[in-house]
Amino acid sequence: MIGAGGALGAFVRYAVFLVFGGNGKFFLATLVVNILGHAAFVVLFVIIDDRALILKSAKVFLRIGF
Repeated sequence: MIGAGGALGAFVRYAVFLVFGGNGKFFLATLVVNILGHAAFVVLFVIIDDRALILKSAKVFLRIGF
């Protein structure tokens, strides 16, 4: 699960890099994905943890892998 999440995260980072024009600013794409992803996960997991709507394995996939 963690490997699949990592692969998906790498794909998203590369896609954002290409959106920025692929002009050598891969660090910026990684930073943008990490900040936006973290903010989304905080909101998502506050909602989900309160209602127990997600499996533990899915939490591991999203938190660690992706």
